[in-house]
Amino acid sequence: MEPALALWLVAGALVRVLVAFPVHRFYADADSSLTALHALRILDGAPVVFFNGYRLGAAGCWVAAALFGLLGPVDAALAATPLLFDLGTLVVGALFVREVLGADGARFALPLVALPPPAVTFWTGMPVAYAEVLFACALCLWAAALVARRGPSPARAALLGCALGFALWTSLLALCAALPALLWTWPRRRELGRRAALAALATFALGSAPWWAVNLREGFPSLRQNFAARAVDTPEGARANLDYTVSTRLPELLASTRALVALVPSRAARRAGATLMLAIWGAAAACALLDLARRRGPPATGAAPARTAAALAFGVAAAVLAANVFSAAGARRPGEDTVRYLLPIALVLPLLAAALVRGAGGRRRTGVACLAVLVAWSAAGVFWPGHPERARWAEERRQDRRQAGRLLGSGVEALAGSYSHAYPYNYLTRAAVRGVPVEPRLDFLAVAATLPERPVRWALIGRGAADRERLERCGARVLPQGRLEEVGSGRWVWSGGELEPRGLDARGQLAQVRAACPDLGRKSLPADPERLDG
Repeated sequence: MEPALALWLVAGALVRVLVAFPVHRFYADADSSLTALHALRILDGAPVVFFNGYRLGAAGCWVAAALFGLLGPVDAALAATPLLFDLGTLVVGALFVREVLGADGARFALPLVALPPPAVTFWTGMPVAYAEVLFACALCLWAAALVARRGPSPARAALLGCALGFALWTSLLALCAALPALLWTWPRRRELGRRAALAALATFALGSAPWWAVNLREGFPSLRQNFAARAVDTPEGARANLDYTVSTRLPELLASTRALVALVPSRAARRAGATLMLAIWGAAAACALLDLARRRGPPATGAAPARTAAALAFGVAAAVLAANVFSAAGARRPGEDTVRYLLPIALVLPLLAAALVRGAGGRRRTGVACLAVLVAWSAAGVFWPGHPERARWAEERRQDRRQAGRLLGSGVEALAGSYSHAYPYNYLTRAAVRGVPVEPRLDFLAVAATLPERPVRWALIGRGAADRERLERCGARVLPQGRLEEVGSGRWVWSGGELEPRGLDARGQLAQVRAACPDLGRKSLPADPERLDG
């Protein structure tokens, strides 16, 4: 193995391991617990295909189930689930840039494969299906590079077909990398023999089989019930999506300041650093555009690696941005951080970084210095062990465990609150306490349907000052004999007494709670992506 490739693979693996361990509470903890709950269902024999609804494939849930089978349903096994996919993305992404740029050019791309922009490390470090999405994208790009550069042998065609099928199952977002990658192989189409074509079709069917199994049976809900497959209604909607993507999502992808909030008090200083990062990425894109504008060399061969790399990079970026601008997924949703919808772009950013170094011409040192700044920013943006936010997440994990024990000890059988606050307790208590969201549409595992046909003891849960006021109002209506208790830093539970009116079974009680407490499901996450209020 080439020294540079080995060095950056080891460095990238170390970063990912330190992101995952020691184990802490995940920022998107409700979604993370959803992976764990699916894994437990798989161990019970359930044929789980999708992560939530019909949008994201459940490949990670099956990996979590395998780890649970080996290690038990422990947090360390759950944390290792995205780590395995992330390590796969690291290896495949490195092989991809090595294939596209050659050994010499890859030297300037591999650092950003090992240390991608902070938003990528942040989102793929959680078991919320996006580590799988990025792995599927990287696999498609690598397989396409092999076909484009070496020709469509049966083995390479089979790898590409499997990657495309897996991408379809994983997410429509993954197709934003898969389809440009497939088009990139177009100059090789005349070399595709019958054996290679059959191999590609067979492995595509194999990789996408779970997706087809559900969608053919249920009328393609992955298209009908998926905002990513629904076009914006008006030109004004597309313009609003474009503004949001360019002004918020793209800067967050390229220059996230999340980890710097606790370390650099000055917001102006953080913004200055982010501006510098955006300027460097702009220069990199300009250099790649110059590569693209140069006279065409022989297609898909080593004679024109810079041009073909730039074409692929801009193809993937254009597909991802178009999907966000022209689909309903691109709409601004208050309180939600949707930079994750741009993550596939990160896989081609190393190609732009290499173009930046090449474009420096006789001043290669300038390009290398800019690359060093990009890598330094990525390193600074990691929530390393010991980071103040990381320490807070670890403390919240301990509080979660203590609260689960308190609920079990007090005889509570059902817990109502927002999806983000109530759902994790299904995993933390192994469903001994049913955590039911007041938002029916977010009850992804139909926990409400598992409530017994008898009255149960309820508690209401919330976080923050706003939820305290809401709990006091709705608790007084449905649990008038109960009381509000602070059970952690900014954590509130209303419990005690019987739920009014009496005599209802658990499902009837839930209907009463949802009618009396609809605002418990109101979004409480900050719109500012810099803040991490959990």
